[in-house]
Amino acid sequence: MSRIVLVHGAYNELWGPHELAARWIPALQDGLWHVGRTIDPDDVSFCFYGDLFRRDPEVIDSEQWAATRAGAEDALTEIAGEDTLHAFFRLAGRQTYERTVDMFASMAADASLTDQVRQRLLDRLDGADIVIAHSLGTVIAHQVLVAHPEVAMKTLLTLGSPLGSPPFATEGEWPGNTTRWVNVVAITDPVAQRGRVQDRFGSRVEERLIDNGHRGHHPEPYLNSRAVGEVVAATLAN
Repeated sequence: MSRIVLVHGAYNELWGPHELAARWIPALQDGLWHVGRTIDPDDVSFCFYGDLFRRDPEVIDSEQWAATRAGAEDALTEIAGEDTLHAFFRLAGRQTYERTVDMFASMAADASLTDQVRQRLLDRLDGADIVIAHSLGTVIAHQVLVAHPEVAMKTLLTLGSPLGSPPFATEGEWPGNTTRWVNVVAITDPVAQRGRVQDRFGSRVEERLIDNGHRGHHPEPYLNSRAVGEVVAATLAN
């Protein structure tokens, strides 16, 4: 059992759990350094699901993928709205937009993907005190905690979360049996916007602001911030 569970965001299909842990855990240690604390890496578990979105050309040929991808783009437009999707394209750039469509295409090709991702996180929550999720991982973490109120969580720590914006916005439901929710927003992050999550989920959500400079949405500057170190240290002290 691990006290800390890390959940990555989108676009990690070409990485692996050991590679990501090698980047994230030292960054988290640096966040704790600000407050004079440290953690044992054995107390950290990484929920990795990127492999589920790595397309296998031996299973889906190029013509089938192209057709699936076109349908996924139409579905994404319908969910988010054309104006929102164009705004996302302008903020995130072509590469991120294309990879977002690819993820939706993967989910369209395999309807069980969402369930597999959620189950991977659920399998790691037994005995955990805090879930630290980044970007799309915040959506997954929220969905799992809402669906499983039997999981008692001291803290949900969301970083660079799109939960307050379409197509990821939900109905504002509190994440299950979670005592504290802290949402960290970098002022240079094009994905997360100040006040959006609080507007959607209420003032019970605590918001912390940080500056990630030119690495606005990257997970490591979030993890190595004093704000994250303070929240993690407080959780582990209780």
